[in-house]
Amino acid sequence: MEHASQEGQSPCSSTFSADEAALLGRCARFYRLFDAMAQGMVYQDSEGRIISANPAAQRILGLTLDSMVGHASWESIREDGSPFPGEEHPAMVALRTGKNVTGVTMGVFHAPLNQHRWIQVDAFPSFLPGDNLPHEVFSTFTDITERKKDEAALRESQKKLEEKDAFLQHVLDNIPQHLFWKDRRGAFRGCNRAGATATGLTSPEEIVAKTDHDLYRNPQDGDYFFRLDLDAMEKGIPQFHNAVRKQQPDGKLAWLDITKIPFRDESGNVDGLLICYEDQTHFTQIEDKLRIFTQAIEQSSNAILITDLQGVIEYVNPCFCRTYGYAAGEVLGNQPNLLKSGNTPPEEYARMWESILAGQSWQGELQNRRKDGSLVWVSATLSPLLGPDGNITHFLSIEDDITERKLAATALKENEERFRAIANYTYNWENWIDPDGKLLWINPAVERMTGFTPEECYAMTDYPFPLIHPDDRDRLACHFSSAVTGQNGDDVETRFLRKDGSDFYGSVSWLPIYDEQGRYLGHRSSVRDITVKKQAREDLFNAKQLVQLVLDHIPLRVFWKDLDSVYLGANKAYLTDWGLASSAELKGKTDFELHPPELAKKFRKDDRKVILGNQPKINFEDKLVWDDGEIRWAQTYKVPLHNPLGKVIGVLGIYDDVTEKKRMQQRLAETLQQMQTILDNTQVGIAFLKDRKFIWINHRMEDMFGYKMSQLRKKFTEVLYPTPEDYRQVGQEAYAQLVQGKPFEIERLMRRKNGRIFWCHLRGMAVNPRDMSQGSIWALMDIDSRKSAEQKLLDLNATLAQQVSTEIAKGMEKERILVHQARHAAMGEMIGNIAHQWRQPLSVLGLILQNIQIDFEDRQLDGDALSHYVADAMNSIRQMSSTIDDFRDFFSPARYATAFNVCQAIQDALNLVNASLKNNNIAVELSGPQDIQMIGHPNELAQILLNLLGNAKDALLEKMPTHPAIKIDTTSDGRHATIVVRDNAGGVSPEIAEKIFDPYFTTKDKGTGIGLYMVKTIVEQRMGGTIVFRNGNHGAEFTIALPLEHAAENEAEGP
Repeated sequence: MEHASQEGQSPCSSTFSADEAALLGRCARFYRLFDAMAQGMVYQDSEGRIISANPAAQRILGLTLDSMVGHASWESIREDGSPFPGEEHPAMVALRTGKNVTGVTMGVFHAPLNQHRWIQVDAFPSFLPGDNLPHEVFSTFTDITERKKDEAALRESQKKLEEKDAFLQHVLDNIPQHLFWKDRRGAFRGCNRAGATATGLTSPEEIVAKTDHDLYRNPQDGDYFFRLDLDAMEKGIPQFHNAVRKQQPDGKLAWLDITKIPFRDESGNVDGLLICYEDQTHFTQIEDKLRIFTQAIEQSSNAILITDLQGVIEYVNPCFCRTYGYAAGEVLGNQPNLLKSGNTPPEEYARMWESILAGQSWQGELQNRRKDGSLVWVSATLSPLLGPDGNITHFLSIEDDITERKLAATALKENEERFRAIANYTYNWENWIDPDGKLLWINPAVERMTGFTPEECYAMTDYPFPLIHPDDRDRLACHFSSAVTGQNGDDVETRFLRKDGSDFYGSVSWLPIYDEQGRYLGHRSSVRDITVKKQAREDLFNAKQLVQLVLDHIPLRVFWKDLDSVYLGANKAYLTDWGLASSAELKGKTDFELHPPELAKKFRKDDRKVILGNQPKINFEDKLVWDDGEIRWAQTYKVPLHNPLGKVIGVLGIYDDVTEKKRMQQRLAETLQQMQTILDNTQVGIAFLKDRKFIWINHRMEDMFGYKMSQLRKKFTEVLYPTPEDYRQVGQEAYAQLVQGKPFEIERLMRRKNGRIFWCHLRGMAVNPRDMSQGSIWALMDIDSRKSAEQKLLDLNATLAQQVSTEIAKGMEKERILVHQARHAAMGEMIGNIAHQWRQPLSVLGLILQNIQIDFEDRQLDGDALSHYVADAMNSIRQMSSTIDDFRDFFSPARYATAFNVCQAIQDALNLVNASLKNNNIAVELSGPQDIQMIGHPNELAQILLNLLGNAKDALLEKMPTHPAIKIDTTSDGRHATIVVRDNAGGVSPEIAEKIFDPYFTTKDKGTGIGLYMVKTIVEQRMGGTIVFRNGNHGAEFTIALPLEHAAENEAEGP
């Protein structure tokens, strides 16, 4: 390709090959990716100064690009809050060591947010081909502030989980029942503390892996229970409350109440057995005695009655029922006054109560009433029953029926005494109303209950309605009408009015009365005050409401079912979980109506185990599938519900949604694994100590001292100190700092396992300065190499001045010789170029002289022709003179830096060698922006380019490619100008490439080996730039990067 100026084009025209265009495209995509990355990315030069940073880095650090460029790193702190030294910054460490530095955590102050943020930094050094030291470093970092917060929350959650596990273990160990669990082969997996004590073991852990053969002295007993358990697992059916007789070591028999529940794995196969037993021997003996006493009482010919202290009947024997005609259920819960006939004098009852309350028995005769209304005389003995504390708990009445003996004597007085008892002593308000509704008789109880006297009641024309609450009169009128017509009325609860205006609740019952001919004579009504009972019912209702309110406000889900697993109720949290608006939508349903079949089957199976086994199933996890497909995990407890008699009537379930806890546990495990990996791969030794004993060390610590973790665990750190005195001294100094919450830091000699002493940097912090028993964390770094280097530096400083002076003198002399040689070499090159430039005008002058001679011989040389020839000759001479001026300017450097156009300076250099290149058919292409301005010395740039062009020309002439060419590309980023010079001569071998800038290194027969060395010297020392060589796709490639204003900063300097 011809040079651009020959085609009338701009000297910096842009022409790219397909490969170059693709490369530029990849570069553009890289820059877009660089700017779009979510991670912060920073480039720093070999001195640690920031060159560039992507937007993510600026956002994470809260800094602008302008405030970062040119500075070394950024201010930061360690995780313990101490400042992060600049020399320990990951980028600086990577530059210093030439190695990757990863996983460093540091805190930075984010000014826009006015808060500290935590970042994790990785630094990667970059090398130029052939260099041993990095020429720049690339750092990436991520904002881990939220992750550190999550880690703290996760640690807190784990602590709570551990506390909960400890609590549950405590509960298990305090259950009085003996619990054991076995694997499928019959070996014990574990037991609770009660089980361990019962088997003669000191702790539950001792039973693991043992069998029944190991626990029973008699092999037959061990084999018997072992086979029973295997049989239970083989059947796979729970066995509840089996009574098993077992012979004790002393020969006595013991009765055990044993429940066995098989465990099943996820596939439903039995893989173990839960065994729970209680020693029922004492209860069995008591039951035997009670059975004998009960039979004696049941078969007694005397009527026997037992009441509590309030006189409520708790027991009657069959003879009592035969004597009075009541079924047991009709009297239990009532008081003995239902037997009163009213014929026994109150004084007799008073004497009776005085005796039995004094703890003495009373004997006497009583006239009572049977259920059919007939009277019965009994000879009664009443005795108080004492409890273990000696206090009266019950009263016992033993009665003998003496009716026949007393019947004759009391026949005449029976009706009179009965009426008197009704009139004067009945507790209830009694009435007798005729068929027309008129009050015939009323007892005095009405005055006690209502405040109205019997006389006031007789005077009422519409009795009993004035004594009934207005809101209840209509309802009670219907019942009254039925009673007046002779029909039996059901008991009715209604409100009555007292004379003072207050009200109370009463229960009204009606009984029609007929004469011997069956004629209706009226009816008797009885009113019983049930205010207390009613209030008790309301209190019970309110209590139930309170319980429901409490259940609805606890964070756990609670539900309860009957024996058929039909829902009876649940709290609000449970209803919300399953999308139910109220308990009404739940009651009466089963799990099969609420959940998927597989989940319902599992719930039903768990219910049956608890109900049939009469044992709770606690702390197990359920996998719950919501309607939208979401999977949640629940920690569930199920316990059997019992009635007051101890009979199982249903199941109570409680579960807690532990989905987030499980996720947090998973994240905690992952985080702990990451932290373990980071600590094990850090280049700093880390140790966790308690009471100066090793608890844990990382791999670097093992490598540094030669000990394995297992060798140091629980041992004092004294093994790492050269002497016991060193160990004691460091302990005293460190404790004084650590107890104040300050870090302790020191550099001192330590001892490896092999006995070698080395320098080590120690830094420690207390975990909790207020409680030193929690231990301390120590970071140790091997600084032996650094200490050696420091000593060498001290030795060097002693003779440094003399060595520096000597070396400077040598260097200046060497530099002078090289410059002199370079100028002579360049001058010889220039002379050759001048010869190429003069060759054409000299040929023109020769033709002019020949034409003058021919015209003179032909007598055609006149004044005009001569003037024409002279003018042509002068043009050629002026062209040769201009060439001399151009080369003189090249060898006449300016003292002061000036602003010049980079492309024009390159073009001027090309003009000096253009003839030579064209003569050898070497095409030159110059491309790039033509407005790049820089301050400096243009002749220095020309000298650089002439050397590079000369080397390229020699290589092309040696290799002779088909189309020899040289390409020069220029670019600028606003701070630097970049010039790339390429040829297509095929490049050089790697061995030559490594030495290409060395002085006196050449591959030419007559080369001096100082050309490229001077180029590198001028670029780096004179112009403040860099030059890099590499083998390109088709040949050698030199890349020069020059600061646009470097020369201005050093204007006073000159060649």
